[in-house]
Amino acid sequence: MGAFQKEVWKKALSKDEQGELWQARGDGSPIATHHSASGEIDPEFIYVNRMWTEHPRDSLRERETGQRLRREEERVRTTCQRRRARLLPVLGAMCALIGLNRAPSARADEPLVVLDPGHTTSHPGATSVRGTTELGYNDAMVALLRMKLAEKGFRVGVTRVPGEEIGLDARAARASARGAWLLLSIHHDSSQLRYLEQVERDGKPAYRATRPIRGYSIFVSGRNPRYENSLAVAKALGRRLLALGRPPTLHHAEQIAGERRPLVDRELGVYRFDGLRVLKRATCPAVLLEVGVLVDEADEAYVSDPVRREAIADAIALGLWDARRDGGVPSTQVSSRRQHQPENR
Repeated sequence: MGAFQKEVWKKALSKDEQGELWQARGDGSPIATHHSASGEIDPEFIYVNRMWTEHPRDSLRERETGQRLRREEERVRTTCQRRRARLLPVLGAMCALIGLNRAPSARADEPLVVLDPGHTTSHPGATSVRGTTELGYNDAMVALLRMKLAEKGFRVGVTRVPGEEIGLDARAARASARGAWLLLSIHHDSSQLRYLEQVERDGKPAYRATRPIRGYSIFVSGRNPRYENSLAVAKALGRRLLALGRPPTLHHAEQIAGERRPLVDRELGVYRFDGLRVLKRATCPAVLLEVGVLVDEADEAYVSDPVRREAIADAIALGLWDARRDGGVPSTQVSSRRQHQPENR
C-alpha cells in the first residue's frame, strides 16, 4: 500500500479502527487486505482475517468503512482537479516567460514567424468548462510553439509578453514592421450561446457545450495582402493536424447568427473570415488557429493534457515547415506591397 493510500485510510478511519486494521494477527502475520488486479487496494472488498474472536466485526461495518474510504478518495480527487484548474492561467504565463527566455537561437537569414497569443488580462477571452479563461491556454501553447519552431530552424517572435495590454492593430503592426514570414495568431475556441449552458466550478461561472463540439479551426482573411500565401500555410497546418488525428470543427459554417463563415476547405477546416482585424491589418501572410474547443469537456481535457498539447505543437511546427519547403510562402522577407486585391465589402 502506497503512502498516499495510507493517508486516505488514516483520514477515513477512526483511531480505534486504525489500530484494529493495522495490528498484526494473533500469529504475528499482517492483517490481509483484498487487492484488485492492478495491485491497488479495492475499498469495496476490504476484509480482515482474524485469528482471534474477541473483536468480532459484522459485514455492515465493513461496508460502512469502504464507503468512507471511497468518499475520502473522491474528495482528494476533486481537490486536485480544482487546484489544477486554478493553476492553469498561472502556468500559462510562467511557460510563456520561460519560452521567451529559453528559445533556441536561429540564423538571422531564416524566416521569422511572429506568434500572437490571443487576448490580454483585461480581455481574457472564452470561459472554459473548468471556469478558467482562454488567455492561459493561449500563453501556454505559444511558449511551447516558440521552442518547437526554433528547433525547426525558424526565427520566432511574439506580439506581446504575458501581462502586456495591446490592441489588434498593434499586433499586426509589430509583425509587419519586423518583415515577418508569417503572423500566426493562437486562440482556443468556444461556441454560440444557444449551444452553451452555464455551470459552476469552484464557485466560478463556467460554460459547457450542450452538444459535442470538438476539434480545431483555421482562419484566413481575403483582405490580407498575402491571401494566397496565407491560405497555403493554413492548408499545410490543416493537413498536419488531421494527420495527428484532430478533427476540424465545422460549427462556424452553420447558418446561424454569429457564424456563417464560408469554408475554403471543408476537409482541412479552413475558413475565410475577411473581418478578422489582426489578419487583415497585417502586411505579411497571416493565419489564426483555434487549437481546440474549451466548452467541450472532452476537447478541453485533450488540449490541457501536456503530452497531447506538445503533440499539437509538433504538428503546427511541421505544418509551417511543410509550407516553407513547398514554397507556399517565399523565404524572402515580405514587403508591404499589396499582392492580392480582395473584393469590396
